[in-house]
Amino acid sequence: MNQRNSSSPSWRHSSIYRHRRWLVWTVIAVGAASGGLAAVAKTGSLNLTFAQGSPAPLLEVRRHTHWVRAMAVGPDGRWAATAGDDKLVNLWDLQGLAFMRALPAQEDGLRALAIDARGQWLASAGRDGCIVLWQEQGRTAPRRWHAHGSFINALAFMPDGKRLLSVGFDKTLRVWDVETGKPLAAYDVRPHGAMALALWPDGSRVVVGNHRTVEVLSLENGRRLARLEGHGNWVFALAISADGKQVLSGGYDRSARLWDADTGRQVSELPHPDSVNAVAFVPTAAACVTGCSDGRLRLWDLQSRQVIWSPDPENDTPVNALHVSADGRRVAWIGGDSKLRVWSLPELRRQ
Repeated sequence: MNQRNSSSPSWRHSSIYRHRRWLVWTVIAVGAASGGLAAVAKTGSLNLTFAQGSPAPLLEVRRHTHWVRAMAVGPDGRWAATAGDDKLVNLWDLQGLAFMRALPAQEDGLRALAIDARGQWLASAGRDGCIVLWQEQGRTAPRRWHAHGSFINALAFMPDGKRLLSVGFDKTLRVWDVETGKPLAAYDVRPHGAMALALWPDGSRVVVGNHRTVEVLSLENGRRLARLEGHGNWVFALAISADGKQVLSGGYDRSARLWDADTGRQVSELPHPDSVNAVAFVPTAAACVTGCSDGRLRLWDLQSRQVIWSPDPENDTPVNALHVSADGRRVAWIGGDSKLRVWSLPELRRQ
């Protein structure tokens, strides 16, 4: 693989997106029995297992015609949105496990989605640098405005639902008034721009993933509070634990990393055979889920740092986004084969 460095934005953009389309490394074998379930991981006295039964598939549907790049889930976990290269935003009923409807095609491929804490607003953005804001699950006419000078890679609503954050390759983090679409603030994320962002539960801080670093910024004034260093290349995915004490990151260097949010210290590294494009904490256990470009989803015990479960992939197209339900009993993910998949997860327990 060509790991050359370059300050050219055109090379930087093309290499990242070419990688997320085509590069595939060797797929590891995790086990043949029970749909490819991994054996229970043990380290000393640690033993995180499923309380009863095994994970099981609930939904596997293809409604997109090209790669799916982004997913957002409503606050009650009942509905979700997916979007990608076909310029569509598809809405899903996660409770009834069914496709709902598609929102009208936009002008270019989509890279980011976000839903506010009340489920009132849905925002989408992508390659054209524009944000489109939908209300009531797209039942009203959307508003659209030009927001960035290049790709928009990530979106997030503030907890109050009144402000929207966006980051991209134009090297800025921007804050928008949701009601008016007017800019409220712009913060520098030089020198490379950003691929990912995640908000603290109280909305006081934001973590931004860029080239080799994860940066923590104050949303009061944009001041850099911490720089988490350890990744060897672009950071593609971020998550904050429910208590705000830990940061989880994943990236092009084929690793996911767990950080102490207060000290900035790296707690652990979770190695993968290919780039890590999606990460999420399991809210009910000391565990996380990662999505990799080898097509695999992996459920990790964060204490033993071992994989508990990883279903055999149908193909080797990348996992691009994922979501774990608030009760830790379901995981949904999307990727390069244009499908939405939902699996049930039995309760995790430690013995």
